[in-house]
Amino acid sequence: MAVEQVSMIQRMKVHSLVDKVYKLSNLHLAWKKVKENRGAGGIDAVNVEVFDSIAESELEKLHRELRSDSYFPMPVRMVQIPKRGKPKEMRPLGIPAIRDRVCQQALKNRLEPIFEPVFNDCSFTGVFSARCVNENMARTDGGVSYNAYIRYLLAEAVESDMLPTSR
Repeated sequence: MAVEQVSMIQRMKVHSLVDKVYKLSNLHLAWKKVKENRGAGGIDAVNVEVFDSIAESELEKLHRELRSDSYFPMPVRMVQIPKRGKPKEMRPLGIPAIRDRVCQQALKNRLEPIFEPVFNDCSFTGVFSARCVNENMARTDGGVSYNAYIRYLLAEAVESDMLPTSR
């Protein structure tokens, strides 16, 4: 079954993904999704409302940085939040800057349609919203290494030039 799925990926061969990630229309779509999700700002103290007022210039800057390979994400802002069901216990939560979340969403926009079809129903990547860890834990048989399967698929994608290995 895995070979059939890898063959499907190879038929969908993408020669370059990076130019599709930094395309301005993709960055605008990514910003729209980040804005809809709301959320707090990162270490730079720029929240969604502030970013919205400078979005056009920030998206163009992000486009230039990604295109020229000069983009570097900011450190995440760490906060402590209560654990679910255990309000007296805390856990760390990293909050990326809004512009970094836009970049992450732009990557997701391009990678998800390629890789989502080949993940097993019981695979959990922590990235794709359709995959719930609790549901997937119930589906696994305990004897299969899904991380190994994902590594195999990504290795096949890199080997077949679907993903850039270096610049």
